Amino acid sequence: MWAELKRRKVVRVGIAYIVVAWLLLQVADVVLNNIESPAWVFRTILLLLVGGLPIAIIFAWAFEFTPDGIKKDESISHSNSFGALALALVIALIIAGAGFWFQTDHSDKQPGGAFEQDAQVMRDSNPVLAVLPFTNMSSSSDNEYIADGMTEDVITLLAQSPGIEVIARNSTFKYKGQNPDIRDVGRDLGVDYVVEGSIRPLPQRIRVTVQVINTNTGAHIWAEQYDRPMSEFFDVQDEVSLGVAAAVGDAIFREEFNAANQSRTENLTAWMMTSRADVNFNLGAISDEEDIALAREAVAVDPDYALAHAALARSLAIVSLAYGWPNTEALRPGATAFREEAEIEARLATKMAPDDPKVLAFTAIALLWTGHPKESLSIAERATKISPSYAEGIAYYADILTHNGSSREAIAHLDKAIRLTPYAPQVGFYHFLRGEALMHHGDFVAAEESLVRAMRDFKNLNEMATLYLAGTRLRLGNVESARSLIEEMNQSSGLSIEDARRIMEFYTTDGGGDHFISIWADLARL
Repeated sequence: MWAELKRRKVVRVGIAYIVVAWLLLQVADVVLNNIESPAWVFRTILLLLVGGLPIAIIFAWAFEFTPDGIKKDESISHSNSFGALALALVIALIIAGAGFWFQTDHSDKQPGGAFEQDAQVMRDSNPVLAVLPFTNMSSSSDNEYIADGMTEDVITLLAQSPGIEVIARNSTFKYKGQNPDIRDVGRDLGVDYVVEGSIRPLPQRIRVTVQVINTNTGAHIWAEQYDRPMSEFFDVQDEVSLGVAAAVGDAIFREEFNAANQSRTENLTAWMMTSRADVNFNLGAISDEEDIALAREAVAVDPDYALAHAALARSLAIVSLAYGWPNTEALRPGATAFREEAEIEARLATKMAPDDPKVLAFTAIALLWTGHPKESLSIAERATKISPSYAEGIAYYADILTHNGSSREAIAHLDKAIRLTPYAPQVGFYHFLRGEALMHHGDFVAAEESLVRAMRDFKNLNEMATLYLAGTRLRLGNVESARSLIEEMNQSSGLSIEDARRIMEFYTTDGGGDHFISIWADLARL
């Protein structure tokens, strides 16, 4: 049979066909990719070439090339002709199938290949985006807050997109003032696209430049420059968000985007003060009392700015909790007034902007910290539905779930918040919340891991984290470690085991859960 195939030059024709078909595919790949042709065009060419191989084999078997042209081969030996032809066809089909599998299963996984765009669309997860801190191009350092505020607002707007996951701003803060290789940023943060921008405040005007870069190829897929009157500053933020969303392919967000969902202000001072209060709250750059002062100033400048009221409510709530722990018999002066004011500001902000995810997140956590876990739950849930990749809102919702007796459900939300905030300062706080949730349903092995990381990454939590870690290790049978941690906390902090018990009872519907109730009693006996 093999001799018959060689005599009829079937083998030679098959090899020549495969080589030519491969060369055609390479040319088609390059040309179609450059002209941004739909992926189905390349697939059609591939299918035609694969299907042509068996036809070429049959043609080579039945005909031969002569000086007088192509003639049917009359010397076919029927004794072995069909067997040889069948063998040739089987070989051809195996080669064709292997080639088709390789092209469809591997070519689309290579950067720059014809199927790169389709591979991104068809994958399970949404495109992941990081917005690097906008660069202040002016000589005044005061304008840093404008650049940081615009970065945060663009992230907040993009986080409302159902088709994009957005990394939290504080995770990209380490790149501030640098000029990193975008490919390195993509690998570091696990993102598909990076947004870079700069602002240059001019007399009565603002100039904003922004671009979107593909982290796999380094190619710029969208860029725009805005030169507008300062009065149109907030309109520029909306346009930047829409442009970025459209550039990474989220047509749904472009169609459904509605700036009315945001808490708006036309007062740049109020906006700057609120942005500073928000950034400083997460970074711990100033005291809580100073943070309250910034938020109060923003409210005074623009009483109709809901986000300023929400920021004030959050800062008041955390201070009132820290002042009182909340021991109503030994409250520090002002704690009760702070708590009551926080409740008023939170409910006012929610009424003013019922569809702003940031306002809802701030007011929900403020209401939890002022002792209203049930009321805060529906508000926090609404924030996550409006803005599905707003990490801070997701983390607050998870904490509220924990304190409403749903700690198992909270874990998935905390894992998502942590994933969206790599390297961010507050990621340690999210690990603390995760450890606390795990303690609520008795998973102490995993809780210990989260709490150790929280203490390493977020120093402001050391008192509570130390106490929780002591309780966790006690439950794991490490009594000496638990006792050592309690002694360490007693020497450096005014927080007691009884304080921790009161906190849980104050803002938790189930008194902290059965595991928590028994932990405090056992720790007190050490």
